[in-house]
Amino acid sequence: MRQLYGQVLHALADQQLAQGDFEKGIEYLEQAMEYPENLGVGMPHDPDFSKEYFKLGLCHQNLGNQKKARQYFRKVIEQRRTKSVWYRRAEAALKEIDRQ
Repeated sequence: MRQLYGQVLHALADQQLAQGDFEKGIEYLEQAMEYPENLGVGMPHDPDFSKEYFKLGLCHQNLGNQKKARQYFRKVIEQRRTKSVWYRRAEAALKEIDRQ
């Protein structure tokens, strides 16, 4: 059930991002990182929010908030899932921000 909850929120967030509504996308992504009690599953000890952090970084980057974008991209890297596609994308995004 928790997986479906996350997938739906990601789909809603992606739809908002495609429409340019980054603020609404942020809301959905933040919800996707929650573990509501009614789902009957508690938050794992070490959840992987790399995808959410990366997309939050993109939202803030598109809203012109480079500082906040950088913070989220760094969170992806701090999760130390180096084989993750999100890790590589976050590294590239940070390099792009630093060049600006």
